Amino acid sequence: MENPNSSNSRPRTFLGAPVATKCCCFPCCCLYPCCWFPLDAGVCALGVWQVIWSMLGFAAAVSGQVDYLRLSLSFFTLATGVCAMYTVSKKNPKTATVLYALLTVSATVLLVGVVVYFVFLPMVSKAINPMVEKLSEVVPEQLEKERERLIAEGREEEAARLEQSAEMWQNEDFKSLLKRGIHLVYEFYLPVALVLNLLNSFYLVYIAWSLKAKYSGYRQVTGGESDSEADRRPLRTPTDPRQIPLVAVPSAPLAAPSDNAPPV
Repeated sequence: MENPNSSNSRPRTFLGAPVATKCCCFPCCCLYPCCWFPLDAGVCALGVWQVIWSMLGFAAAVSGQVDYLRLSLSFFTLATGVCAMYTVSKKNPKTATVLYALLTVSATVLLVGVVVYFVFLPMVSKAINPMVEKLSEVVPEQLEKERERLIAEGREEEAARLEQSAEMWQNEDFKSLLKRGIHLVYEFYLPVALVLNLLNSFYLVYIAWSLKAKYSGYRQVTGGESDSEADRRPLRTPTDPRQIPLVAVPSAPLAAPSDNAPPV
């Protein structure tokens, strides 16, 4: 068996980072010691959170019209959470490898999404102002039709509120404020949220890799078994007499003490 501490073995690093022994809820929490957890406990907590989040996703996907994309993401999240909890409970390097693969796929998909977003961001920014101008024409027309219907039904108060809304959409100050708000969301808040989410995803990949390296070390030390597997393995005692270790037996009987020997 290859010695993991030998100089020929591959160093255990993840993009230059060593194997983690603790983890935190978010990379920025590394500055606060109170947010640190043991590696196993942190991964188990991650699994519990993923299961809860997947249940919320299932509820949102099936409420009303079924959202198959959200449903698929919920299944993926549930699989990740169950795999994380099972890996920690069994300390199995194989399921740790599966968890590492699932989180790697998730981080890769998110990376592609972030790249696509930044590629199309200039076009989206250019389309914001014309979109607001178009809405300032379409929305008042729709509100005017709704106001006429309410007047015909005798609902004067609601019709008056719709008239105020239509006038607000035609106000230049309101349109300018709306444009700035949409630009701020698409050009600042969403990019920051996507980048932070991407960093968190790759941090989870690093944590899963550390867990896989840790449990693989268990497997090397126990000679192909994890700690839990070694504990469950029954203790074997030799039954064949040939397997019992021999005890040295004197070849000749001990001589009896002579009569002339001095008393003890």
